[in-house]
Amino acid sequence: MSIQSNQTLSFIRRHPGSCIAGGLLGAAAAMAISWFKGSSTAATIGSAFLSAAISSWSFGKTASERDRRRTICCLIPALLFAAFSVIGFCFAMDSTPERLYASKTDLLKATGAFCGYVLVFHAGLQGLFSLLSEHRIHSNESPDREIHGYGKLLVRRPFWTAFLTLLLGYLPYMIASWPALFMGDCQTIIPQGFGIVPLTTHHPVPYTIFLCGVLRAGKTLLNSWNAGAFAFAMMQTLVSLAVMACSVQVLIRKAGCSWKWAVALEAYYVVSPRISNCMFVITKDVWYAACLLLFGIAAFCLLKEGWTGKNTIQLAISSAGILVFRKDGFYVLMLSFLIYLLFNRKLRKGMPAFLITVLGLHLVFNQVIYPAAGIEKGSIKEMLSIPLQQTARCAKYLGDSLTEEEKDEILDMFYFDSIEEMGATYDPSLVDYIKFRFPEQVDGETLNRYLHLWAEMGLKYPATYLNAFINNYFEYVYPGCIFMQCSYDWSETCFARVNEKIGSDFHYPEGLDRYRHGLETVRERIFETYPFRLINMPGMTTWFLLIWAFWLIYSRKNDHLMLAVPLFIVMLVCFASPCNGYYCRYQYPLLPYLPWAILAGRNGKICENMRK
Repeated sequence: MSIQSNQTLSFIRRHPGSCIAGGLLGAAAAMAISWFKGSSTAATIGSAFLSAAISSWSFGKTASERDRRRTICCLIPALLFAAFSVIGFCFAMDSTPERLYASKTDLLKATGAFCGYVLVFHAGLQGLFSLLSEHRIHSNESPDREIHGYGKLLVRRPFWTAFLTLLLGYLPYMIASWPALFMGDCQTIIPQGFGIVPLTTHHPVPYTIFLCGVLRAGKTLLNSWNAGAFAFAMMQTLVSLAVMACSVQVLIRKAGCSWKWAVALEAYYVVSPRISNCMFVITKDVWYAACLLLFGIAAFCLLKEGWTGKNTIQLAISSAGILVFRKDGFYVLMLSFLIYLLFNRKLRKGMPAFLITVLGLHLVFNQVIYPAAGIEKGSIKEMLSIPLQQTARCAKYLGDSLTEEEKDEILDMFYFDSIEEMGATYDPSLVDYIKFRFPEQVDGETLNRYLHLWAEMGLKYPATYLNAFINNYFEYVYPGCIFMQCSYDWSETCFARVNEKIGSDFHYPEGLDRYRHGLETVRERIFETYPFRLINMPGMTTWFLLIWAFWLIYSRKNDHLMLAVPLFIVMLVCFASPCNGYYCRYQYPLLPYLPWAILAGRNGKICENMRK
């Protein structure tokens, strides 16, 4: 019997009462949750057994431990998880919170489910934190133990071994995706780059020019639109795989990580359904995610080794990429640098220079170069997702309660013939349908008028405004839905629309149709089922980040939180985006970064130089 099994049996023998009590409470909690959600009998029994096992193990393991800090660091996320799960379920089912209080029975069900979630989640975190305190997932291999096979290759040549492994793992997707996948933004970016419509700063201008330059080169040099699309998709794939390989190298060479955990990270990079799906999608977010991961690698190396030339160059290159490939990358950089400056002595040294440089570049390009080049400014409505959605929800649910003056003001600013039409257009999870009916360019007076009306209505209908916000973003914190894929069918639709606009001929080869759709179907069906579903859910991605952050706080590894800073800022951006969590693009940068950051910061070696 293994040592781990003996330890488990030992605490069960020492605290049988705690184990039994934990099991009973866990089973009761699962039944309360199932009652609230209306689960089937089989699902209720299964969840009761699982919750009983988790709670029994946790109660028994922590029965003799008295750790107030751990209790608090487990209780706060447990309360948040319970609240988001109960409220999120209501919005997922009905788009309103009325299921919480429709009757006394509903209120009782919701209260029982809340308490059940708190109990099970708190118990699970207590046990997890206790386990992590006892065991390290990092350990360098013993010098006396010889490594053979793939592990030997990975330890000796981590970058090239990881890069070639990832390249081989992605080969099936490369073949299936020839020439590339298009998504919705391609329908506006490519016509802008080809001069069909005016070029604007709605999308990053350098990215637009870069993409369309590669597409032109493919058509000019090889007389093939597909060749240009494939070349661009291959460039972003190779860059992404190179950064991922670099992350594996840092784990082995600088974070003291066992090669087995590095292999686990490689496997995740290959099998993760959304990473593999998006890797060949023509989108700025793949480039942005690669740059953000490189930014995290640079921050880790700076924390460990200081401001060496190599680390400074890494940070500069990654910062430039973040600035180029996402408009909101400016805010991610500025806030990250500001937090590093204020809260980390090791990183403080070079932050003023980076802050000034990023701010200067942003101002020069947006205030000088773009206007001088005749590039139009992007629409202000891209920053109004929350207000527009709140106004539309008022039109849908409070149309009869609005005053005639409010109705006239709304209709004067939107392209709707009636409030009823606006209410019918409202989609609780996507603001685009409302945004399309708002003027592309508005003057300052009109914008101030709208914001004044929005603020006044917010004071009158705060509950409706809150419901609109929750309904548009709850999937980021509710572990229920899964990410929506960028499908080949949708890509073909985008091909056709782009072809119509610029006279191109993007298409998929018919000979690969069965293989392409078969690979897509198998991937999606696997990751729609548990436990694989867990890495395909926006809510779970957020909760992995939060649990990791609370673990770092509990462990007093505050310096490790520096690796999480960009991820939390990306999450804040998600809560100002136009759609809910099912749309993967906004949360995509977390998918390659978060698992690496958890492994890189786990062994406690990152701060050694900081305390000298």
